[in-house]
Amino acid sequence: MRRLASLALIAAAAVALTGCLMPPPAPVAVSPDAGQGTDAPGAAVGPVWPANMASHGVIFTAEGVQQTPAAAPQRAQVEVAAPHAILYVDFLCPHCGTFEAAYGDELGAAVEAGEVALEIRPLTFMDRSSPDEYSTRAANAFAAVADEFPGSAWAFHRALFAQQPAAGEPGLTDDELIELAAGAGASSERLAERIRSVALREFTVAASESGLTQPVAEGVEPPRGTPALYLDGVAYQGPLDQPGSVGDFIASQG
Repeated sequence: MRRLASLALIAAAAVALTGCLMPPPAPVAVSPDAGQGTDAPGAAVGPVWPANMASHGVIFTAEGVQQTPAAAPQRAQVEVAAPHAILYVDFLCPHCGTFEAAYGDELGAAVEAGEVALEIRPLTFMDRSSPDEYSTRAANAFAAVADEFPGSAWAFHRALFAQQPAAGEPGLTDDELIELAAGAGASSERLAERIRSVALREFTVAASESGLTQPVAEGVEPPRGTPALYLDGVAYQGPLDQPGSVGDFIASQG
């Protein structure tokens, strides 16, 4: 029993250091006309795949969200002018919430100062710990906001973590996600319908699949858990909850 208890403590410590661990990826079926047409037959709510997420993430720069064409099943390479920071998150991952609370301000400041272009790549593997597919629904809402109201995407990203539910508990309802988006400055009937219908579900599946299986950058293996932060391919390996550590990491790579 003592050995079992020791193993349990080691496992818990590993999770605390690495964050939420990803499962092996499952095969993903994507329709051949993904990215074309409308969200649902007869529903005039726009393209299935979002703009501004061709890299399967949203890239925040000092000038605002970097605009890209509509996303496709294959992740596109997008060039940025500043050092390229990439942060993989799952909106239900509690360690991502801890990371956001500790480092959201300094990441935002680094973007505003032009020190980095910060790309947020949402994943959805934590649906396994949700009774209502909250990871997918939150990622869908984030993608819809990035598509229609890119200027509100950063505030909405932070608001999603500020209102993060506990793993295993029901997440925000569709109406609560719509209200949260409105509080970030993103509000329209079209956006509300896309959130309620999870219109970008197929995109979130493909984006999560690419996050699980495709290299972060050339020669850099995909992350094994979230949160996972990289700067020009170099992984952040510091603590999840000590403000200043990410700022020091960014400065050390400059």
